Amino acid sequence: MKKEVRELKHEEFPLAEKVWTHYRNQKADPGRERIFGVFVDGALAATARCTRHPEGLEMDCVFTLDEYRGHGYAAEVVQRLLDECGSETIYIHSTLPLIGFYGKLGFVPIPEAKLPVSIRERFVFCFGEMAGCNVAPMMRNPVAGQPRPLPSAPCPLLHAAAFRQGRAGRTCSPADLRERDCASPDLCDGKPDVR
Repeated sequence: MKKEVRELKHEEFPLAEKVWTHYRNQKADPGRERIFGVFVDGALAATARCTRHPEGLEMDCVFTLDEYRGHGYAAEVVQRLLDECGSETIYIHSTLPLIGFYGKLGFVPIPEAKLPVSIRERFVFCFGEMAGCNVAPMMRNPVAGQPRPLPSAPCPLLHAAAFRQGRAGRTCSPADLRERDCASPDLCDGKPDVR
């Protein structure tokens, strides 16, 4: 098996669009986007896209075709994107189950209001309740080793168990976050999220 992780050339963007028919039918825009992929034996197996918005960078379209899942390709392609585009802050809309995955790659949850307007607008259909749409805004700062921002308001995530128990939105204290070296303040009950 031959594997290659790299940025797609503009003329290869239709390959990503073909993969994305299995993922929300996204379209590529060579004028604003960079797309990265994992190729296995010449076939595009996984993608991640970085889009320039007026107010910052957004990563999305992190997707691996079913037949290639379970090999770590999503983490590899995201890491390649971060290596190439990570000199600026990058924002994402993570699904709630993937918060831990993105946390391992340096992303931290942020309140919805901290998203740049042009990026937040993509989820206007959530009416200000991204967690209710199974989405959590996250960001990754460009400086390695930079301290993680601590929440100044209730956790922006609706941790599923906490939500069911009526405890969603509890503020994690700075001491709690430091003690656990928490990559995401979604530990509403002070215990590790073990989904």
